[in-house]
Amino acid sequence: MERPDGDRPLVLERVSSLLVQRLSNRTVLLLSGAGIVAVGCVDAAVSRLAGFDLAVTPLYLLPVGFAAWASGATVGLLFALYAAAVEGAAAWISARGRPEPWATALGVVMELAVFVGASYTIARLRWHLSYEHHLSHTDPVTGIGNLRSFEDAAERELSRLARRASPVSVAYFDVDHFKDVNDRHGHAAGDQLLRVIGTALRGSVRTLDSVARVGGDEFVVLFPETDAATCRRVVERVRGLLGEAVAAAGCDCTFSVGAVTFVTAPRGVAELLQASDQAMYAVKRDHRNGAEYQVVVSAGA
Repeated sequence: MERPDGDRPLVLERVSSLLVQRLSNRTVLLLSGAGIVAVGCVDAAVSRLAGFDLAVTPLYLLPVGFAAWASGATVGLLFALYAAAVEGAAAWISARGRPEPWATALGVVMELAVFVGASYTIARLRWHLSYEHHLSHTDPVTGIGNLRSFEDAAERELSRLARRASPVSVAYFDVDHFKDVNDRHGHAAGDQLLRVIGTALRGSVRTLDSVARVGGDEFVVLFPETDAATCRRVVERVRGLLGEAVAAAGCDCTFSVGAVTFVTAPRGVAELLQASDQAMYAVKRDHRNGAEYQVVVSAGA
C-alpha cells in the first residue's frame, strides 16, 4: 500500500534516523561536546595565527542542535551554555592585546541567545514531529497501533527477513457479532469493548510483537521469529485471555481468528495481511468462534 506524498518523512527525520536513532544517547552527547571543543580550537587557532576572525557561529550550532534534537530542550540549553562559554574562551585566547572584558561578555551573551533560541526551536520541532508520528500511528479508540503502525512494523520485519531467513506469523482477530453490541448497548459500549480487547491483546503478547486495530472490530498481531507450532500455542492462549477479559467487562462475545505462518518472507505486507484475513473469514463462514491455522512455505518465491 503506497502512502500519499504528504506522508513521506521529512529530510530532517531521515537524517535523524540515520544518525541519532543508531547511536546511544551518551554517544550523541559525547560527539556533540567534542564537536563544540573542536570548533572552539579551530576558531582560536585560526584567529591567533592568521590574524582574522572566522564566522563560526553556524559551526557551533551543529553540535548544539544535534544534542537538542537527540535529548530535548533541557540538554539543548546546557549545550548552548557550553558552546557560548567555549566560544567566549576562544575569543579571549585569540584576541591580540588586552581585550575589554565587557566586550567579551557582550559577545558571549549575544552568542548564547542565538544558541538557546536555536536549540529550543530544534527541540520543539523534534517533539512536534514525534507527537504527530505518535498520533498518526495510534488508534484513537483503543490506544494501540493502527493500520499504518502495523504496516511500518511489518515492513521492518520483512526487511530483516530478507537478510536473515526465519519464520514469521500473523494472526487476524475479528469480534463475532460486534454489531449487535453497538445495536443493543450503543456505540459507547462498543468503544469500551474495543478498548478492553486492545488492552488484553497488548498485554498478552511479547513486547516485540506488533498489535494493531486495522478495522472496526478487527485486530492483527505480528509475531516475528515464530513458527507454526508456537503460533498455534500463543494464539490459543491469547484467545483464552481475551475471553476472560471481555467476560470480566460484562460482555459475552467470541472471536474468529485467522493465523498464518510464513516459512519464507511474503512478497509484501499486503500479502501477509490478505492471507491472515482470508484465514479469518474461513472461520466466519464456517461457525465463528474458532481459529484457522495455515502455513505458507514459499510465498516469496
